[in-house]
Amino acid sequence: MNLIESSQWRYATKKMNGDKIPQDKLERILQTTRLAPSSYGLTPYHVIVVEDQETKQQLMGACYGQTQLVDSSAV
Repeated sequence: MNLIESSQWRYATKKMNGDKIPQDKLERILQTTRLAPSSYGLTPYHVIVVEDQETKQQLMGACYGQTQLVDSSAV
């Protein structure tokens, strides 16, 4: 798959299915994020992962009330 095809594939998530993301997959996503280049060269990134339901509920207001935030296993 080339870059254009990869970009055309993306979509917005309307609803989470309730499944918890496996820890190894989450770690792979985080490692990929840390290694991603930036225009300022400010890598590696520091990523905060929120899995606590109460904290996600508190953050929901900053996300315009989108329920995907609290329905997800990690943010």
